[in-house]
Amino acid sequence: MDGQLSEQPLAELIREISAKSLGGRLRLENNRVQVVAYFENGEFLYAASNVRTLRLREYLLKSNLVTEQALKQFNERVSDSDVLKVLCAQKLMTPGGAEQLQVKQVSDVLRLALLWTEGTWQFDSRSRLHDAYNLKINIASLL
Repeated sequence: MDGQLSEQPLAELIREISAKSLGGRLRLENNRVQVVAYFENGEFLYAASNVRTLRLREYLLKSNLVTEQALKQFNERVSDSDVLKVLCAQKLMTPGGAEQLQVKQVSDVLRLALLWTEGTWQFDSRSRLHDAYNLKINIASLL
């Protein structure tokens, strides 16, 4: 499935995915800015973007939870989930703090995409997340 956000806005797409209990990846694009959102059985799981300020490393630095030096141990290919696991194992973060930060990050990514009135979307029911996420995101309040 694919289409235009001007014809079917993101909030409508999320409601449809939820109502049909779909699982997969929803890819959105607006002027080279990309957002991907993942769903399982209609439930929103996770979202990410190619916008630098919406990346986990930026959130960690902005919130002063870790130093830039602490982040140098990770290359760009290390998943956000793995970064947080290592930081928690090294006692540089608490698991609760890591989850709160990810909820804020993922909510901000979704907020950005919800503002779009132009752009394209594509839903792939075969695509799934590699990492397991169980973030408590109030999707209804975002919509």
